[in-house]
Amino acid sequence: MQDNIGISWNADCYEKNVCMKEEKQLVPELEYNLFVNDEYIKTFYCSPWNIDDLVYGDLYLHGQIEMADDVKTLTIDDDAREIYVRTRGDIFARANPFTSGDVIPAKKRAVKKSTSTLKVCPEDVYQLVKKLNDASVKFKLTGGVHSAMLSDGKEILYMREDVGRHNAMEKLLGAVLRNGVDTKEMIIVFSGRIAAEILEKVAIIGAAMVIAVSAPTDAASKIAEHYGMTLIGFARGESFNVYTNPQRVGIKK
Repeated sequence: MQDNIGISWNADCYEKNVCMKEEKQLVPELEYNLFVNDEYIKTFYCSPWNIDDLVYGDLYLHGQIEMADDVKTLTIDDDAREIYVRTRGDIFARANPFTSGDVIPAKKRAVKKSTSTLKVCPEDVYQLVKKLNDASVKFKLTGGVHSAMLSDGKEILYMREDVGRHNAMEKLLGAVLRNGVDTKEMIIVFSGRIAAEILEKVAIIGAAMVIAVSAPTDAASKIAEHYGMTLIGFARGESFNVYTNPQRVGIKK
């Protein structure tokens, strides 16, 4: 399923009052039912890439696991569109009742305020956004994919994509969790707008800085300020806005 990038679809395409039949590529969106310890939990509507990371990220966000090792086995049946998870001991039973969308916020996780000494210059920001755009092959093909990228400021460490922006960020969280990445000095580059729920997930991942191609909301900016994160938005071409903690961005002399 990992290679299923686009679905061919015939469309009537209009341009300057002329209609032409063309084959277009649509982003795949599938239903996957999640079962944990033989209990049905929820249905994911997601793109069929890195689904294992999505499951880890989602279970962690909902307080169903505390670390990657809490998952003993994870099996994905692509034909039945079902995901089977077996957790360690009674970790899942002791967790809060699972409700779709009921994410445990960063403040209840005792997420620490960032004290990162990370520094970037404008050219670094331009190059990171360029790396995101260059690597977003699925978006170029379909125009319907969100991308979330983790970087050390120079290179792409992990990049996850999905039709849903929340799914993309949860996949990135899952990748970080499974690989034990220390994110305190890391940067997240994101293809979409930054609303409060997305920023909460960035805070939980633990990055010091988030760069978004689109705009943040006021609520997201307040959360970033609270957790000491640098929030950059409207990063396009050779321009961007720094909304919080601008001390991490400076012009090279």
